[in-house]
This record gives sequence, C-alpha cells and structure tokens, in this order.
Amino acid sequence: MIIRKEQFQIFKNLEIKKFEYRMQKHLRLIFPAETMEIEDDKLLQLIQSGILNSKKYGLKMEWDIRRYLECSVLYGWDFDENTKTSWAMKILNNQKPNAREKMDEIELFDNNFDK
Repeated sequence: MIIRKEQFQIFKNLEIKKFEYRMQKHLRLIFPAETMEIEDDKLLQLIQSGILNSKKYGLKMEWDIRRYLECSVLYGWDFDENTKTSWAMKILNNQKPNAREKMDEIELFDNNFDK
C-alpha cells in the first residue's frame, strides 16, 4: 500500500482538526471563567491562530502548543507580542532553548512571579 503525498496531507489535516477540538474542550474545562464569554466558533479561531503563532517560536509538539494556548488564555491571546508580558516575549524569542525549555521557562517564571 502506497500513501500519496495528498493522502498524507488529508490525514495530517484531520489530526490537526482533532487537536483543535481537544484544545477547545480542554481550555473550556480548565479555564471556564476565562472562556465562558467566548463563542465556540471564536474560540476555535483563537486556537487556530494560537497554533500558527506558536510555530513562530519553534513549538511543534502538542504538549508545548497546549501550554502555549493555556498561556494565551491566562495572559491574553496576544501575550507573545504584548508589552505587558514582555518577559514571555523575551523567552519565546530566545533562539537558544528548545521549544520545551521555552515553555518550561515561561511556566517557571509565572510560578515565581505569583509568589
């Protein structure tokens, strides 16, 4: 059995859609107050935009993209470009750490910042 490039792309797109819907459910479950006012279609658009934005910073694994989307809900959907969260901007734009390290550093910074 040979899978052509076009067929592979169909499978890939399907997996992306599944991930988007899982993230929609996840974000509503974990952040009910923050997502309550957002309609399903709008939340899905924000998730799709967040996924595209996360790739600018080298995030490719679902776990890292999920954490990026969680930060988007917590700090604002533009947290990667907002001067109020410049600390996150610096971490994301750092070329040295890998994607996992970037998200770990954001999580660590946030946990220390709250204390």
